[in-house]
Amino acid sequence: MIEAVNASFVQITFLANVVVGLAVAADASAQDQCSVEQRASVIGLKSPHFVYHLDASHGLRAQKWENRLTGHTVSLGNGSEVECDFDAAQQRIWITGWKTEGDQRTTHVFLPLEAKGKELSLTLGGFGMYDYREIDAAINGQPVGVRHALKRWNEPGVFDLGPKSKVYSALRFGQDNILVIHCKDANVRTERMDQLHEHLGLPGPAVWPAQFEQYLTVGTPLATPQFRVKQVQDLSRAEQGELRVELESEDKTVGLVVTYRWNAKEPVLHKFVEVRNQSPTRRRLMNVRLGDYPTDVKVSEGEQGFPVCLANEFFMSVAHPAGWAIGQEQHVTLRQYPGQRLESGTNFTCMEVVLGAAKTGEAHKAFVEYVRSRSRRVLRGHDKPYAIYDTFGANASNGRQKEDWDLNEKYVLEMLDKLGQGQKEAGYKFDLVNTHFWVDHNGDLEKFDPRRFPGGFTNIQAKLDELGIAPGLWIAACWSAWSIGGNPVVRPDFTHDPAYENELYGYQGLCRATDPIRTMFSTAFAHHIRDNGIRLIKCDEFFPICYNPNHPHLPGVYSTEAIDSAVIQTFHDWDAVNPDVFFMLYWGFRSPWWL
Repeated sequence: MIEAVNASFVQITFLANVVVGLAVAADASAQDQCSVEQRASVIGLKSPHFVYHLDASHGLRAQKWENRLTGHTVSLGNGSEVECDFDAAQQRIWITGWKTEGDQRTTHVFLPLEAKGKELSLTLGGFGMYDYREIDAAINGQPVGVRHALKRWNEPGVFDLGPKSKVYSALRFGQDNILVIHCKDANVRTERMDQLHEHLGLPGPAVWPAQFEQYLTVGTPLATPQFRVKQVQDLSRAEQGELRVELESEDKTVGLVVTYRWNAKEPVLHKFVEVRNQSPTRRRLMNVRLGDYPTDVKVSEGEQGFPVCLANEFFMSVAHPAGWAIGQEQHVTLRQYPGQRLESGTNFTCMEVVLGAAKTGEAHKAFVEYVRSRSRRVLRGHDKPYAIYDTFGANASNGRQKEDWDLNEKYVLEMLDKLGQGQKEAGYKFDLVNTHFWVDHNGDLEKFDPRRFPGGFTNIQAKLDELGIAPGLWIAACWSAWSIGGNPVVRPDFTHDPAYENELYGYQGLCRATDPIRTMFSTAFAHHIRDNGIRLIKCDEFFPICYNPNHPHLPGVYSTEAIDSAVIQTFHDWDAVNPDVFFMLYWGFRSPWWL
């Protein structure tokens, strides 16, 4: 009897252990999968690496973010997941340039008669680097006001010029108005520079480039719709999580679709946003905030084209060189500035947002690893050492050794002879030879300067073939002086009003978002890749900002997104001709999202 009882006890204990074991295994299996957990309006996006908590009761908001790699949680302060601004102005008057003397800038502004008696404002200033700590403005000799920007990140100053302002009586409607501003104390330091006690400032603003907004607005500047959630769809599978949230504005004129995707292998959440114009008329989408999070942890500064790190365990970034990730005082904002017109019934696809979790102290490392996993340089097998000989920097001019821009065919061929001799004697091997300053200033980006390179590329290409070295070409991406600014066909592409100023060292910039220069870059270098065997393109002097109001994009910060996107498309065009071409991106190409 005792043996029978003991046997039963053992059997029961065994079965209980089996059940517990199955439960633990099921629990572990669930932890390794992707899922969506919804309780009323609260939604959890679950991954083996994180849980991202949303609330859909009043629009779409982020509550908190759990890091399963560390066990820590950061509050996201019920911050909005998406907001957008539409143009509500009756008219925008763009300032195309300034006459500059020291810290004083002067320009002319024509105020149309129809602006009289209406709301009127003046917007001046930047957002971060190369913004000015102080800007004071006067119009027609009357003080307008002073804008102080004392933080790392600021908004452009907005000055009231409307009927209730003190300066209104000085305005001349239907006539020329003289606007004078004084810009003082440029912001040329980052937090990291202060931490390292680096005494030097950043390089010239043309290299950054400096974002500076300059325009007048007639009427109410912007309309910001409020949204409610219409539908939530869980489209997840075990290895792939997906949540689709549809929102609609209260007046039903704007629709949003926010899609989240993640997988079980990487600790990254991807967010995609589409904006739909449901109104019967055309509208212009000005600004999109792709996340606005008041947190409870220390955040890094971030930058245009870079991430913000939170508590050094999470990162947030907009996956585009022109996307902004801004961190300040425990607050993170993700932005883009499309300035795009939307016809009735059409959609605008916003930039992708990537949100990553990391081990303790490894947020920056995790971001770099993630960017590498999707960069062209890695995917095309270009993440390896290259031996590149550059023809610029060792050339003689007038009997003196110095850097000189007046390179010529004779010099390049002489250097290639020496290179070949060195390869034979020392046994070294170069992979690529890059030729600088070859372009015909009055040409079409295909032809070499006929005075300095009378044989074009033929003799250089033949010599490189003999040496077994692949050819490369350098080009200034935007600066007209080192490109084809002498060709009248590209004059409409100039970025600045020549009546006031030129962009850099007395020369104009070329707006890469505008034809014909946009298409010429794609077709000309496709020719060089295909017909001249080019396997390296070094892009230099990139200035993605334009103040030309006659271009298809809006000026200022809106032009940067248009220019960057156009250049990305050009890179895709070159890659389609031959994926083995190595892109070397130099001055102005700062963001890791270019790679």
